[in-house]
Amino acid sequence: MPPTRDGRYSQVGVNPGGDPVFERTYGDRYYEDIETTGAAAELAAELGVDLSTVEGTGKDGRVTKSDVEKAAGG
Repeated sequence: MPPTRDGRYSQVGVNPGGDPVFERTYGDRYYEDIETTGAAAELAAELGVDLSTVEGTGKDGRVTKSDVEKAAGG
C-alpha cells in the first residue's frame, strides 16, 4: 500500500520534480471519477456503501448523502 497523508490521501506517484502526488481516497477505494460530495463519500465509507453502485440525484448526477442513505437501506 502506498504511503498515506492524513488517511484520506494515498500517494499515487511522483511528479517530474520528484514531489509525491496524492489522490483523495475514501476507505480502500478510489472515487476520483465519481461525482460526489465529500460528506456523501465519507458516509459511504462509514456505512460500507460502494459509491459506484449509487445513482446520484444531485446537480449533474452528483451523489448526495441522501443517495448514500437510500442505498444503505435507510
